[in-house]
Amino acid sequence: MKKNIILFGGSFDPIHNGHIKIINFVKKKIKNSDFYIIPTKKHRWKKNEEPIQHRLKMIKLAVKNIKSVHISHYEIKKKSNEPNYSIDTINYFCKKFPNKKIFLLIGSDLANEFKKWKKSNEILKKVNLICIKRPGNYDFKPSINLKLITYKNNIDISSNEIRKLQKIDVPKKVLEYITYKHLYFIKIIRKYYTKKRFKHALSVALLAYKIAEKNKIKNYYKCYIAGLLHDITKKISFNKQKK
Repeated sequence: MKKNIILFGGSFDPIHNGHIKIINFVKKKIKNSDFYIIPTKKHRWKKNEEPIQHRLKMIKLAVKNIKSVHISHYEIKKKSNEPNYSIDTINYFCKKFPNKKIFLLIGSDLANEFKKWKKSNEILKKVNLICIKRPGNYDFKPSINLKLITYKNNIDISSNEIRKLQKIDVPKKVLEYITYKHLYFIKIIRKYYTKKRFKHALSVALLAYKIAEKNKIKNYYKCYIAGLLHDITKKISFNKQKK
């Protein structure tokens, strides 16, 4: 039996457990599939927080032990300064796998805008669209035919929330990488610590995470945040502390 191909593109800035849950869920729904994660080098509508080398490393750490999941460097390696469009990536995979059924995985927020995509009609002829409905208050009224997969458990997390330290729902290895490489929120909190105190806070955060995980505390991410911030107001005025 020939394998199906599933394409999943995005900034992954950073990759989080919501992405991992979706990947595992779709792989179960579409049997006998090879899953390709396609990180974008440069987002067309917004600035990436971290460069591709960090985002790529975190993806590798997150999917290392998931069978039949691959990372495509197609969009990363493109030399052209012109933005990459989905149709370009799809044409590449159609040429690479001419005799395989190809699926393109998109969120319901993108499905609503799909008709505005470059050569959207051509995309529909070349691939099968899969849509995972994401939480939100927007109306889901796609004007295209697609396969809608219902995920019963809520995946209410975004990369933006992680960057702002509102949630830290990422794989353990990714969290360690963010911590040691001083990415996202780490760069922000660093301003509030002395060099010595900063190093101490990072150590306490990771230790709190490991202790919570070992003792099966349900939300061990909160323990990480508590460890990270436990000394953050030590050197600032009371008024600034309240702010």
